[in-house]
Amino acid sequence: GGLKDGADASMIDVSRRLKDGSFETVSENFDLSASKNLGTDHLDDFVLKPFDIVSVRYLKGYTEQKRVTITGEVNFEGEYSIGQKNQRISDLIEQAGGLTKYAYEEGAFLTRKNNEEEDEKQSDFIADFAQRDSLSGNVEQRIKKKKDFKIGIELQKILGSGGKDSKYDIILEEGDELFIPSERQTVKVEGEVLSPSLVRYEKGKSFKHYIENSGGFSESAKKSRAYIVYANGDIKTTKKFLFFKSYPDVKPGAVILVPKKPEVKNKATTQQVIAITTGLATLGVLVKTLTEK
Repeated sequence: GGLKDGADASMIDVSRRLKDGSFETVSENFDLSASKNLGTDHLDDFVLKPFDIVSVRYLKGYTEQKRVTITGEVNFEGEYSIGQKNQRISDLIEQAGGLTKYAYEEGAFLTRKNNEEEDEKQSDFIADFAQRDSLSGNVEQRIKKKKDFKIGIELQKILGSGGKDSKYDIILEEGDELFIPSERQTVKVEGEVLSPSLVRYEKGKSFKHYIENSGGFSESAKKSRAYIVYANGDIKTTKKFLFFKSYPDVKPGAVILVPKKPEVKNKATTQQVIAITTGLATLGVLVKTLTEK
């Protein structure tokens, strides 16, 4: 089928089996070179033998173009090619002409496609490791494979003083999608509240304010496990110390999620509780009578 794009015709290797009884040399290797159309005299004269392995190397530093996408509140949204291997978020925004005046920097996030080959190897490793734990259960069923991941970024720090090339300025990879939303003015409340809804964002208002504006917690709400997902994908949970709960701060475009209390299996009915109490009382009277004799 000929050479692929990026093939180095000057780097063709042939490895050949040896049958000379030597125990030191494993195989005989030939270094060949050719033009792009595979034409040279010495190449035409070289005859392959059974079990020969022919290897064609890539050109040094050859890399196919990698594409990334930027959408939302930028002046020129669309697909762009990565120019450098260490190209970062700030470089992509600069290529796209910068942000518009309506951009909501705190809500920007990066979506990265999952590397299926890497994910497969990692899943196999985790499954193999966890199977040694008798409490792990069916690990393979619990490992979920996702097509892409949402990465929370701090765009204000990236575009601020000293942010370029900093730890916040992530290096881009093939298929990355950067989204810059417009200004958000609402907060969504979902889960175990009486009326899941969109609540108008008010600066300085507490977590409970938005819960109350959604009817308050339901009877089955697990208040201590309530958490918030910010517009950029970051997640913060409720913290508990003794009898006090510390709820996370609320920002525009956030989603407040209130989980449900786990169902208690084999919960005792009222009749069962009465029967157990009566039995314990009778046992107490019997013990007292025996000890007084």
